[in-house]
Amino acid sequence: MGKTINKIPPHVLEAICRALGSIRDGLSGTDINKYLNDCKIDNPTPDITKWKRMVNALDQKQHYAGNSNDILKFIQLSIHPSRFLAFGPDYFSEIVTSVNQPLSFIGLEYGTDGKFRNIVVSKTIDDAQKRANTL
Repeated sequence: MGKTINKIPPHVLEAICRALGSIRDGLSGTDINKYLNDCKIDNPTPDITKWKRMVNALDQKQHYAGNSNDILKFIQLSIHPSRFLAFGPDYFSEIVTSVNQPLSFIGLEYGTDGKFRNIVVSKTIDDAQKRANTL
């Protein structure tokens, strides 16, 4: 994105991590550890559930950094379109939709091209679902 992005509120961060942690194929615990390491994010709790591990690591990083830029980098690396070629575009669109719903509450959208865009902030679940399904 090129600019500093404010910290992601805990409830939104948890929803993003739950979405990432529920990816059926292509994001194993080993993958999570690798992408955290690639983004220079410490993993304080490597032996717990995937989504909780991500919440702990990402929240700690944004706390010390004062912004969420490293979290966005982690998302871009962990669900880059090239990682899901074998699964096809429909599967990848499902992943993007599941991540975009919580992202919409902070005015961001992750595109199927692997880039973030600013959008109008969602105020309701219905808004979030509509925005996430417009890709």
